[in-house]
Amino acid sequence: MIALSITPVPTPAPNGISWRGARRREASTEALFLTLCGAPWPAPAPRLLYWEGDAISGRGPPGLAPALLCNFLDIAPEAEGEFNDWYDSEHVPALCAAPGVIRAWRYRAAQHAPRYLALFALEAADIVQSPAWRQAADTPWTARMKRFTSGYQSFLFRPMGV
Repeated sequence: MIALSITPVPTPAPNGISWRGARRREASTEALFLTLCGAPWPAPAPRLLYWEGDAISGRGPPGLAPALLCNFLDIAPEAEGEFNDWYDSEHVPALCAAPGVIRAWRYRAAQHAPRYLALFALEAADIVQSPAWRQAADTPWTARMKRFTSGYQSFLFRPMGV
């Protein structure tokens, strides 16, 4: 189980890891703060996003890394089986093979939207702009699955106080 909170101000959680970052693919330069924790907690408002889910792949909790990519999305119910096949057999293995990717985790929410979260621990924040990352993310199957996704949100964070 993981609990995650994204806020406009730092909000430490008990036994949590705090990160500073921003939304990807938007012109906004507003700083955002991420807190990851192994259990739900009553974080103070205002929260831009609070999310809880159970691990569906990846071992152990996300720890400190030089950068952490958080991708949220929903998938159309009729494509959910194929989506999970694609994510587990092609997408995550290809992205994890790109230089600079340390590891990845996938989570599914029982009650929250968006339903899915993928976390990628990276050696540097610019890994997601590399030719290897872009090539791994640009496949025919990826293009097909994008037709069934909605609610996509992507955030890139760096640990605070490290």
